[in-house]
Amino acid sequence: MRLVLLIVTLTTIVDHLSGAAGTGVLFRSGTGLPSIGNSVDKNYIASTASIAEGIRFLNNVASSFIGGNRAVDNIIFGYSAATVGKGILSDGSGEKDNKFIRNDIDASVLDIDNSASVGSLIVGNKMNGLGFSTTTVAEYYGNSGAIVAGATLLKRTLVSIAEYEAAAMPAAGTFRLGDKVYNTSPTITAQQMVLTGWIRLTTGSGHVLNTDWANMYTSTVSPAT
Repeated sequence: MRLVLLIVTLTTIVDHLSGAAGTGVLFRSGTGLPSIGNSVDKNYIASTASIAEGIRFLNNVASSFIGGNRAVDNIIFGYSAATVGKGILSDGSGEKDNKFIRNDIDASVLDIDNSASVGSLIVGNKMNGLGFSTTTVAEYYGNSGAIVAGATLLKRTLVSIAEYEAAAMPAAGTFRLGDKVYNTSPTITAQQMVLTGWIRLTTGSGHVLNTDWANMYTSTVSPAT
């Protein structure tokens, strides 16, 4: 059996959209055929009628293909009174390893919704609307705009030592000695301490507290108690 991949690159294909609400650019898998390796680059998507999404990746077919879809250097917004609900939406069950880079988006619901894609790279985007949301692991840095949700969001800020953001200590993945994960849901303990995150004690994929990870605390009183 031969596997055929749909690989398409789109450049400057949309100037203005008008008419019925829908999606500006849609990549969707067919029966047994994954929609991966697609690239939407350097488009000016200005909708004159309100639409649901500017760009949507909807691949529901699992594949061993390494790479995913990407959207790079696009400008997406609603023209005049029109709105774009979600600037970029990745919600197919087979979405993985997508890349959203240097897009300028103004959306009324979410600028980037990474609700299904695992392992996405979100870099250098300017989000002018309600921000970015994910329910899966994504690496996120160099962006402007809000993070609406992202309990498993990973934020890399350094080259030699990685710094991430998450709501809990990692339970999966491979990390290096010295990597840090900053707590996105901090609270004050009875001892007036705040759990600010976790620092990596080993290199590898183990996730045992006080073996592979150590808690990082900050005192809320001075001097520290």
